Amino acid sequence: MEKESGSQPSHFSDVKLQQATQKIRDQIREESKGKLKILVVDDYPLARSMYEEFLESKGFSVITASTGEEALSFLKGGSFDLVLLDYRLPDMDGVQVLRILRKNSKEIPVIMITSNNLKDTIEQAVTEGISSYLLKPVQMNLLLERIQQAVKKESGAQEEPPPLV
Repeated sequence: MEKESGSQPSHFSDVKLQQATQKIRDQIREESKGKLKILVVDDYPLARSMYEEFLESKGFSVITASTGEEALSFLKGGSFDLVLLDYRLPDMDGVQVLRILRKNSKEIPVIMITSNNLKDTIEQAVTEGISSYLLKPVQMNLLLERIQQAVKKESGAQEEPPPLV
């Protein structure tokens, strides 16, 4: 009989992670009935907390993720109305997350947040299908405006992303 010392703990932890993720998804569905659901993806805990607090105070249901993989896991099994996505993440950049999201036929509005004001980065994100972008530090009133525009656009009103600066 072969030894499976390395695969057993990995499989076990994968199963536990899937169970925990499913439990969170079920909780999201229950708590967010009637509210717009936003996935906030940022590796910086203070930023996640700030966005979460602000958006919940405006009546949104918010779930947070700290990595691209965690975000994709939530998106795979959950239903979100919008994604607020930081460009710099520890495991992949926001454009890679967006590319995978779009490849899986998810047409969820995505607002990219970046401290990188390089035109190439922003153009790449626009090409991959972001709804809008914001530069850090984020002005919360502008964030709320962009969320409303993205959700309105998704519901049928046609509007172009803001011009590149």
